[in-house]
Amino acid sequence: MVRREELAALVHLSPTRFSHWFVEQTGLPLRSYAKWLRLTQAVRHLASGEPITTAAHASGFSDSAHSSRTFRSLLGIDPSSALAEVSLH
Repeated sequence: MVRREELAALVHLSPTRFSHWFVEQTGLPLRSYAKWLRLTQAVRHLASGEPITTAAHASGFSDSAHSSRTFRSLLGIDPSSALAEVSLH
């Protein structure tokens, strides 16, 4: 993951000002946005048939339990149940 300081430097803002600007623009703190991106990446890996642990690691989670907890906390359902109900193309 790219650090806040690196992103701030790219747009010539202080890290604190960048954080405020990011929330103003997206409605989400940078950490929450990054977590959401990792989660959507994990879903893509799972939908392509990868095992949960492989998908978790490929998406930047430390293990499958971490990705499952994040999935459940953000979406209210575990990954296996969600994939059973959804068909992604």
